[in-house]
Amino acid sequence: PSWTVASMIPEWAVRAVDLLLLATLGYQLFRVARGTAAIPVLIGLGAVYAVWKVLDAAGLRYTADALGEFIGVGILIVAIVFAQEIRSFLRMIGSRDVLKPLTRRLAFSSTESDGWSRASLEAVVEGLTLTSDRGEGALAVFARSTPLEAVVPSRTALDARPDARLVAAIFSKESPLHDGALLLESGRIVGAQGILPVTSREDLPADAGLRHRAALGICEQSDAVALLVSEQSGAWRLAYDGDLHDLTGPEDALLQLVELLDLTPPQTAS
Repeated sequence: PSWTVASMIPEWAVRAVDLLLLATLGYQLFRVARGTAAIPVLIGLGAVYAVWKVLDAAGLRYTADALGEFIGVGILIVAIVFAQEIRSFLRMIGSRDVLKPLTRRLAFSSTESDGWSRASLEAVVEGLTLTSDRGEGALAVFARSTPLEAVVPSRTALDARPDARLVAAIFSKESPLHDGALLLESGRIVGAQGILPVTSREDLPADAGLRHRAALGICEQSDAVALLVSEQSGAWRLAYDGDLHDLTGPEDALLQLVELLDLTPPQTAS
């Protein structure tokens, strides 16, 4: 006789697991779509789906069939219009700890730690500190497994070892390279004046300007880490995995970068 794993488990347990998985999926979708125009669309689509089920249960077949056709087309439209949010959702799944080794092995570039050293990160953070001390803002993007060239085609190409004075000079208002983002990959400065994609989220802090939107935009379209310093307030923030994270200052920024780029902190002598 045919049997399945589900037939060996009590029906109430199967339903509980089913509801738990559905709730988890819904929550993750909400996290990705939060603050974007996708939320009202998803709510509207959910309302139409609920009405469709009610009409179908009531036996109003013609109206239910019409709504069913609408939902089928609506899902296709949502997939096209909100392709960016869907990419963010799938990227979030692929960057989970359990899948991260496979993601790195199959990625177009090498692992995050290749080419990076604590000294190179210290140089970048020191350069941004000098920039902040001048009362100027800055945005630096650190590539991980996704090559920056694939998502930031517009930039001024560079190839230099990270140096604090160089970073500070690039973001000086007298420099022709100060606009846009500084791009770093595999422990090297690979570009300046990077024109980043801008997020469409509407739930950003009141003091979030174009740099914040650009930092979130690059993190929505890649797994990069963006470190920004606000020109107005001097606040330090990191953007990664589609969210902004407040920092207490340069030291906190360095510690977070060491962790996000998978560098092992030096062992202290006992």
